[in-house]
Amino acid sequence: MKRSIAIIPVALAFALTLTSCQAAEDDSTVFADDCISSGSVSESVTIEGEHGGELIITSSTPISADSVERSVLIEGDGDAVSAEETYMVGVSLFNGRTGEQIAQLKEAMQQNGPYHDVLNDALKCAHVGDRTVVTLPASEMYGVGQVEEMGIPGLLETDSIVLAFDFMDKVEVLEQASGKELTLPEEAPKVEIADNGEPTITFPEGLKAPEKLSVYPMIEGEGQIVEEDDAVTVHYRGVIWRTGEEFDSSWVRGAPADFSVGGVIPGFKEALVGYKVGSRLISVVPANDGGYGPEWLVSNGYEEDDVMVFVLDILNAS
Repeated sequence: MKRSIAIIPVALAFALTLTSCQAAEDDSTVFADDCISSGSVSESVTIEGEHGGELIITSSTPISADSVERSVLIEGDGDAVSAEETYMVGVSLFNGRTGEQIAQLKEAMQQNGPYHDVLNDALKCAHVGDRTVVTLPASEMYGVGQVEEMGIPGLLETDSIVLAFDFMDKVEVLEQASGKELTLPEEAPKVEIADNGEPTITFPEGLKAPEKLSVYPMIEGEGQIVEEDDAVTVHYRGVIWRTGEEFDSSWVRGAPADFSVGGVIPGFKEALVGYKVGSRLISVVPANDGGYGPEWLVSNGYEEDDVMVFVLDILNAS
């Protein structure tokens, strides 16, 4: 999934490519001939750890892959993963040369989402309870000549990637925020909501951006309270206060974003932790209070004192 670097840290960059993989037309599960084939490299990998928890590679390294392979390490006894449902998935990313973990997270995922091809294909042919492993060249994941530019410590162009997936329970994801509507203060940006929940953000003439991080609840949800170690599903739009220019949006990508709360900038985290699923919030993020600072703004073509504004719907947490 192509995600804003304002939200997802570079260590999780394995999900950065937008794709349009399609499910089989005649069934909600993907047919076996669409699965990634197993091979000697993926079959050689052994991984230990609690299902959905912290994992380690226990097979010998280096693990060197010339192509994409997939093997099932644990066969679950649950239902086949449906292309029409959302599931909690534990994802672990390793450097095949060293066996060191690069990233680990839990996310609510759905087949045929706007993910990297490898991630999307790994969600096919799975069952709840499965643990699968995918091995591939790092250049296949990130692009030839692009690996070292990703900034992942210790990862080289010639390395291989090992991805482990633990498939857990089905999760329910709201379509949009739902709950008690709240009144916004006069100093908040103006937001209009389309029938499908998509926000339009405007700034009345003379409205001054706050100097401190400010969160304005629009709807108080009725679901569980989001905690710091949760994985969440969020639909959001981000604009620059000064110009109204959109710089990031899950709406443009056509699907909500899935990520770990611990992986977001403070200005986004403040609009998640402590709020309930179903909530809709505005987060106004000055450069030096919850944002990435003036240097990041300038390097991305904005002014050093620009303020980011997010409107987000919390659709799931687990």
